[in-house]
Amino acid sequence: MSTEVHLLSDYKKDFVAKRFLQTFIGGIRLPSVPWYVKLLQLVIFGLPLMGIVPYYVINDPSGLSSLLLGIFGMVWALLLQLLGRLAHWRAAHLGNTVLHLSSNLLDEENEVQFEGLFCAKTWTFLIPPKKHWVNVLFHSLMAGILFLSCSQYLLKSTIQEFLGSKTPFSELVISLAILSICQAFHSLVIVSIPESAVFRAHDNLELNYISRPIHVIFVTIPYWTLTHLVSQSSVLHYTTGVSYVIIGCLPILWLLGVLPPFEPFILWLIEQLQIFGLGGTPSCTLGRSIIQFLLSLLHFGILYNFHDDKGLVVKVCGVSGYILSLDILGLSQISCLLKKESIETAVPKVTKVSSGKVSQAGKIVQSRKFTIIKECLTHVFFFTLNTLLVILNTSVMEAQMLQHFDPVNNVTIAVSYSRRPNDTLLNIGWITLAGCLCYTLFNESSKAYCCFGLLRSPLFRFCSTHQLTVLIWQHTRSLLFNFVMGLWMTYYVILLVNSDYHWSENETWYTKCLEITAMIRAFRWIWQSPESALIEMSGLHLYFVLLERDDWFISVFSRPVQLMLIGFIRDRIKEMWEKVYLIIGLAVSAIEDRPSKSCYAGLLFQVNLLFFPYLVLLVIVSSIISAPILAVFTLPIFFISYPRPIRFWPDSHSSHSNNGNNQGADAVYYQQMIPPLLTALQRALRAGRLGSLLPGQHLLARHEDRTVWIQLLEKGNGYVYYQAKGLELQETSCHSLEVTRIDDIFQDTFDHQTKVNHFAFHTLTPLVSLPVHMYASSKNVLTGVIESPETLTLIAKMYKSTLVWYILKTLLKINIDKVKQPSNEHAKSPELKHLPNVETYETVNEMKQSSSIEAVNLDSWPSSEPSPDEVTKKQQHSAFSRRSAYFLRPSNSEESLPSIGSLDDQIGQQPTRKGLLPPIQLEPILPGGINTVNTPEILRRKSDTTTIISPRRSIISNGSSNDDTLAGILTPPQDWLISVEEVHRSFLAADSDEKLDLEWLNCCLKHYITEEIVRKYDMGNKELAVKVLLRDIILTRKLRQVQICTFEFSRQKYEFFFQMADGCLRIVYGASDTTEEFAQTLGPGLVVRAFAGRTQSSLLASVPILLKSVAIPAFRSAVKMALDQILLNGDPNVSVQELEDSLIEIDQNWYLGLEDSAAWVQAIRSNVPNLFTMTSSELTNPTLTTQSSRQSRQLFRSHLLTLRECSVDVGGLNSQVVRSLWASLNWELLYLTNDDDERYSIQADERLLRNLTVEVADPPLGYAAFASNPTRRGLENF
Repeated sequence: MSTEVHLLSDYKKDFVAKRFLQTFIGGIRLPSVPWYVKLLQLVIFGLPLMGIVPYYVINDPSGLSSLLLGIFGMVWALLLQLLGRLAHWRAAHLGNTVLHLSSNLLDEENEVQFEGLFCAKTWTFLIPPKKHWVNVLFHSLMAGILFLSCSQYLLKSTIQEFLGSKTPFSELVISLAILSICQAFHSLVIVSIPESAVFRAHDNLELNYISRPIHVIFVTIPYWTLTHLVSQSSVLHYTTGVSYVIIGCLPILWLLGVLPPFEPFILWLIEQLQIFGLGGTPSCTLGRSIIQFLLSLLHFGILYNFHDDKGLVVKVCGVSGYILSLDILGLSQISCLLKKESIETAVPKVTKVSSGKVSQAGKIVQSRKFTIIKECLTHVFFFTLNTLLVILNTSVMEAQMLQHFDPVNNVTIAVSYSRRPNDTLLNIGWITLAGCLCYTLFNESSKAYCCFGLLRSPLFRFCSTHQLTVLIWQHTRSLLFNFVMGLWMTYYVILLVNSDYHWSENETWYTKCLEITAMIRAFRWIWQSPESALIEMSGLHLYFVLLERDDWFISVFSRPVQLMLIGFIRDRIKEMWEKVYLIIGLAVSAIEDRPSKSCYAGLLFQVNLLFFPYLVLLVIVSSIISAPILAVFTLPIFFISYPRPIRFWPDSHSSHSNNGNNQGADAVYYQQMIPPLLTALQRALRAGRLGSLLPGQHLLARHEDRTVWIQLLEKGNGYVYYQAKGLELQETSCHSLEVTRIDDIFQDTFDHQTKVNHFAFHTLTPLVSLPVHMYASSKNVLTGVIESPETLTLIAKMYKSTLVWYILKTLLKINIDKVKQPSNEHAKSPELKHLPNVETYETVNEMKQSSSIEAVNLDSWPSSEPSPDEVTKKQQHSAFSRRSAYFLRPSNSEESLPSIGSLDDQIGQQPTRKGLLPPIQLEPILPGGINTVNTPEILRRKSDTTTIISPRRSIISNGSSNDDTLAGILTPPQDWLISVEEVHRSFLAADSDEKLDLEWLNCCLKHYITEEIVRKYDMGNKELAVKVLLRDIILTRKLRQVQICTFEFSRQKYEFFFQMADGCLRIVYGASDTTEEFAQTLGPGLVVRAFAGRTQSSLLASVPILLKSVAIPAFRSAVKMALDQILLNGDPNVSVQELEDSLIEIDQNWYLGLEDSAAWVQAIRSNVPNLFTMTSSELTNPTLTTQSSRQSRQLFRSHLLTLRECSVDVGGLNSQVVRSLWASLNWELLYLTNDDDERYSIQADERLLRNLTVEVADPPLGYAAFASNPTRRGLENF
């Protein structure tokens, strides 16, 4: 099956044709402009000929003529740029619309309305002004250097000298070279040419202007080196001859995008020198790359001055090699951060509940300090051993050299020797080769598949276990191959250097540079990349053994240079192998039967077979210069792209920090997952379970719906820098096929335990399954469960219990400051000054023991007749007063509740009273809160004889949180009371007979009453304080039943508690006689809405803490516990102890809320052990045609996150496939500005993972859900 794949939109084809033409002819825009604009562009393009042609006519090779030509180029460049500035200023001064050429390469050509030849807008189009004045001067200087570098280089006599005196093509070479110079000058001075080798979408620093001049100047370097620095060199002579061919072909190379822009060229050059010249590593950031390169250059400069002292050079290289391989910058940065955190945690900010957090933060800082100290001590120990080894062996080497020294004549005696190694060196080499074989064998056996990913490793299952033996072996293996083997290789390198006996006394400066550079690399590379150094030394030993005589490689180069060349060859062979797979895989993938198969795939496959020699040459050349292969439109049409640094993208560490990618809904899951995943990866890498990974390689990790793309940016002695990117969780059709193939690969490897890799020729190769402490996601359908009456009834029942729990919790949290403060006498509010000091009556028990009323000062009591306002308020609250017993229900456990009489002796001496009230004959309340003697009707009749009733006031006026009694800890703030009163006003018609479980209230009080509260109120013990509070609550109930709740303390402290519980219940279930029955009537929709915070009433919105800390959390907890009880236990009956345990577990280890809320994100970032949410969606029957006949129903879902150890499958990716797809994407979107978003959707490639590779590219090309900064993992994580 094939389909027509639209590679470009129709309207883009004309634009692409114009852009190709503009790139080839040097930035001249001929289409869509008037004739005079075309003529002026050609004149400006040919201006350099005014200086170049006379120079070649005169044919003066002297330096003065070259200098004058350079001055000519600099002056012309300055004048043209000033003319462009003047035209721009003139157009702005006249108020015309000024043309601003954007540095964004995604923008298309600007359409300009030309008004004439001398119009300022026309000249602004011809010579666009530079953004920065400094670039005007710098580019003028660059123009002078450009002309000066090409002056003597392009003389006819010079060309004939290098190409032959009888060469008939010297005039053609000069003509093509002049064309290249004109294009470079036009690009530098006039306009930034759209290059096919584009690196950045935004050229803010205007670096693209100098790319072509740099290329021309770089081509002339061999000539100037040969004529001024190196007198005789056949290599440079040949290179200079080749440079004439290159300079003539520069326009074609610019069009093909083979030559890199200035910025990536400098980064690539520094990186190659750092790796293969100085033994360093690619850097994860630009700043680290520059600092490390400067340190290496400083090291090189010091050793160059002491080149004659071979022993000193070896000592310094051996000692400094270990130091330079360390992550000095990273350790310094971490130490500074830890020091700053220590200062912050040492003097924490004073908060209400910050003591526990501060101590926890201090523990974290101390733990991180310990791990850093452990890593530093490890390096100090092995650095000491390495230093002793280098000094001792170097001293032996110097002693051997003294045997060939004549002290009389102060010269070294010439001794004939063979450059071939001696027996000792061969024996050491055999041991090194054995270590290399063991290292490779252990690495291959630790992975899922060995033998190039074809067959299952026999030891993989054993290495995947967490037995003590395996863990000991992994640590021992890490110690042997990362440190002990490093010491052994250092000893081997010293012997190799010693076998050269002495430096050559007739060395030139460039050979000295080569020797010093190779010496630095040999010792540093041992610690920077021990696995690569081991392979290179083993390869050198095999070369010694296989060759029976000295050849040019052994006789010409010293041992360190031989190691350096072998290292370069090893790296390029590895890159060639990956590129061969890329070409084969992409060619085969194009002809596979899939919906995205193009109709011309078979033709392309045949063309590739026909041009097989071209493909071989392409692989070799691209591997030598370390450039990715460009697959045009990701089809099997191959070209060489320009060389790039290992990290590929510019500013990869900050590309996501300036955009909104990390703020998406999916980003938080990767923020929690990636740190422990990288830690597990580092441990597996140190244990050899990931094989030999080098900077630039890519890994892919998969768990459930989360996919993480990991790139190794930098690797050194005991540390690795990773960058991880998380893909979208909601898999769209664009990459769902590729993700499914990934799951199939991992399932076939780790679940089915197949002996042969059925997906061997895919870019993804399974490596290992790692345990990672992260969130496991569980999504379930609740439809059919949550609709049942049993579930709805249980939710309503539990909600009444959870309300009590959260009200107590919130009130105690609010009043915690009052509890901690010393006891002070609070002044009464003006509204209460006319009331007697009822706080002297600590309990109602004192009242019923009164025997006289004469002793009471009745003048201090207000009139028993209510005022008109009070009568109105009484009428408004009559229904509310009738619901006084709304939340009171007799307890089933009578033993758990106190009796009033039993507490009198425990409370102690009561305050002295001036007089006694008349006796109120109340029978003792028995345990359990049930009066077995008097019924409410009898108590009401008795109360008729006692009519001393306190004037009924508004609950708001009496509500006060400034209470210093024990009951004051349950006193709510006044704004709570206002909102609760409004709730009750809106539900006056409702009356309820539902009660509160006093046994449950007793359990809640026991849980929340702390020893601090007991000491504050001098209650003796916690049990006594709970009994006092519970007894007063029971008395409040009894007094309310007989409508004689006359004491303000009972109405202030306990009535408000019941009113708040009643109000919170009302805002969820509304007005109802029976909550359970009403819950069944409203159905599951009410449960989902209330769980989301959408209650029946918005009256509590003015008090966010009451709504967010009491009502909503209580309901969410009730829903969670009810679902657990129904689904797990199958029994709707819950004991008090089970209820308490469940709420404690929820408070400590759960977050219940909405998935799209900020609190959910914060809970994940805080590593809350469990998270739960519930949602609903509308399902419509699509089979019915008319809108009215369509049936719909609710689909209820739950999402549970559990923090636990999960198995994350990890696989390795072919790095050259990734780089090729990224190069194609970069060329297509930044140069061709292709905006067909669906093209990659119809080109899903399960073999190469094309869509996923596109997704993880850096913005603006990629769209990963999350991207981390470069993250360090070192020895502290092993």
